[in-house]
Amino acid sequence: MFVRHQSWQEGWSQAPKTILTIHNLAPQGRCHGSKYALTNLPPYYFHPQAAEFWGDLNPLKAGLVFADALTTVSPTYAREITTPQYGEGLDGLLLQRKSVLSGILNGVDYETWRTVGNPHLPAAYHRDDPAGKRTCKAALQASLNLPVRADVPLFGTVTRLDPQKGVDLILGALEEMLATGLQYVLLGSGRPDLELEFAELARRYPQQVAVNIGYQPALAHQIEAGADFYLMPSRFEPCGLNQMYSLRYGAVPVVRATGGLQDSVVDLREHADRADGIKFLEPTPRALVKAMRKALALWDNPPLLARYRYHGMSADFSWERSVRAYEDLYSRVLGH
Repeated sequence: MFVRHQSWQEGWSQAPKTILTIHNLAPQGRCHGSKYALTNLPPYYFHPQAAEFWGDLNPLKAGLVFADALTTVSPTYAREITTPQYGEGLDGLLLQRKSVLSGILNGVDYETWRTVGNPHLPAAYHRDDPAGKRTCKAALQASLNLPVRADVPLFGTVTRLDPQKGVDLILGALEEMLATGLQYVLLGSGRPDLELEFAELARRYPQQVAVNIGYQPALAHQIEAGADFYLMPSRFEPCGLNQMYSLRYGAVPVVRATGGLQDSVVDLREHADRADGIKFLEPTPRALVKAMRKALALWDNPPLLARYRYHGMSADFSWERSVRAYEDLYSRVLGH
């Protein structure tokens, strides 16, 4: 909005083109309308077709109105935010600007997130020789004081403890699923009440659940490498990276089909010959339980599990692909 105003005021013949990327539509900078005076802009921008939003100042809305193009971090999230369910009150505006809205999936830094030559892992492995993953699993179990058992499926999560991430769904599902004998490890921090609930779960099931509150980069790699399945039941997920890490590390992702999770994980029902994960739709503990039971059925079919892992470890979410999409967008916006 500032760029557009300046170009109008000063009669720029070639105003810079602007692209606004939405990572997460929920934080909008919304504040009381009286704050608009701090922008030093004329009052005619403070109306419903510009920066005003139900009497408040909404900086993100202003950007969405005036940017030449809009992007977000996955194709599915780009579609979702034009609906009332995911639009955070801005779905009408985004629907109006749909012609300049695109979704480009984020990429992964495979120099950091790799299973060969990774200083955080006790053994190397890759899609053509996955044997080292068994060593990583045993080392993770031992380091977290869980029974070292190759015959027990290990589920893992590295996340922010927030309802957006569906961690309350994990708590609800585990109350039932721990009866199957599975193991679960969590690394994360966030809302104090959720931290306490996970800590209490670990206290009640010390032989099956290990919880680490905080963030430890080395442990994040070790969980991805040691887990057989990775739980990511987000209520919404603009892109998500951990499911991509999990695919490369051979931890089959169990995800809710939303945003970037929908775009990066292939379910058996979508493509039997390329399946690498398990998806579910409803953001409920019951739906997650059903998905985890599918994971256990996969665990009981080692050849099929090996195929899932091979497909996941073959997936390419490198930045090279994303860069090409951004370059194409920039060229279109510049009229080249």
